[in-house]
Amino acid sequence: MSAEVRFPTRTIALVLVVSACLIGWLIWTGENIGGKLTGANERATAGAQVLGEMARLDEALTGSARLAAATGEPKWKARYDDLTPKFDKTLERAQALASPALRDQYKTTTDAANATLLKLEEAAFAAATPAEAQAILDSDAYTQAKQINLAGSESFAKGLEAETAAIVDAARAAQHRSLIFTLVGSAVMAGGWFVLIRTLLTCRLNLDQAQREH
Repeated sequence: MSAEVRFPTRTIALVLVVSACLIGWLIWTGENIGGKLTGANERATAGAQVLGEMARLDEALTGSARLAAATGEPKWKARYDDLTPKFDKTLERAQALASPALRDQYKTTTDAANATLLKLEEAAFAAATPAEAQAILDSDAYTQAKQINLAGSESFAKGLEAETAAIVDAARAAQHRSLIFTLVGSAVMAGGWFVLIRTLLTCRLNLDQAQREH
């Protein structure tokens, strides 16, 4: 090869290295952002499901306690006892999706009220007559504790919905940024290959010219 014609080894190496890095980065970013968005959507769906289940179980527990008080039939106490651990597990699932601050806020708001409700409901189950049991569940203490618990649950539900929505929004924003970076990276890579091809063509033309001169 003529000394006047220099093969563009450095240019080729540079373009290949940059292209490999860009391709690797685009693949990693796509998988990472896609996984985050999928996880965020799954979390939002799980949050909506668990909040709906909490509301259903809470209503069923209250209904079981009142029916047991009104009728004195053991089956309603048995239903109450069956639903209680299910509600506790559902609550644990909901709290696992929430931030520590939201969990603490919920516990601070509802722990005392929940303890009062449990105490009064157990007293209603142990009452000698349905009238006495009904009087316990109709008391101001029970009504107030129920209202506090309901307000705390609603606040927790809104907080969890807001947190999951924020996570989804953040994942979508990251996906949008990734798309912009992908377009920029693709343009850079295309420009690099354009320069490489043009350099190779120029090298070939120079080589042909050098061979003709000799």
